[in-house]
Amino acid sequence: AVESMKRGAYDYVTKPFNFGEILTLIEKALEKQEIKTLLGIYETSKAMFATVNLNTLLQIITDVLRRTLRADEILLFLYDENKSLNLIANYGVDDFAQQTRRLKTCQEADAKFVRDQHPILFPLSAASGERDRLTFDEDIKASIISPLYLKNKNLGLISLNRITTPGAFCDEDFRTLSIFVSQI
Repeated sequence: AVESMKRGAYDYVTKPFNFGEILTLIEKALEKQEIKTLLGIYETSKAMFATVNLNTLLQIITDVLRRTLRADEILLFLYDENKSLNLIANYGVDDFAQQTRRLKTCQEADAKFVRDQHPILFPLSAASGERDRLTFDEDIKASIISPLYLKNKNLGLISLNRITTPGAFCDEDFRTLSIFVSQI
């Protein structure tokens, strides 16, 4: 139980199981996640309307996403006038060679999936076949790559990676990121 709590478990249930207790814990965990998501959206929205400095705004967005989704790395890419992806903000990737490798993965994802408004959740199931078609660095345990749209125009993409944080991103993380992306 202690090890599970250290790895991010919300709570634990003792034996013998009481199904009422389990249902109550599940409801509380879902409520906590919903509150966490709403708080992140509120903080981001408040920052967007309070600041005109793009660097400050990007820092706020990456900080909120890092805390909310427990991401070790966040990379934000925008297209330039030639439709090439450029890294404009990042958290957790200081090494230029590593940034270049992350860019390459995002370029592959962009060419194969994202331009069709198809986000990527990695690791993918082996049955999907998509896992073998992208090059992820060995140190990436989990990743979400999502397009950024404004009025049906693809502006770029955002990549969140887990390197040391245990566990894969889940559907709830994906939903939370989608809400944040819709606010940008």
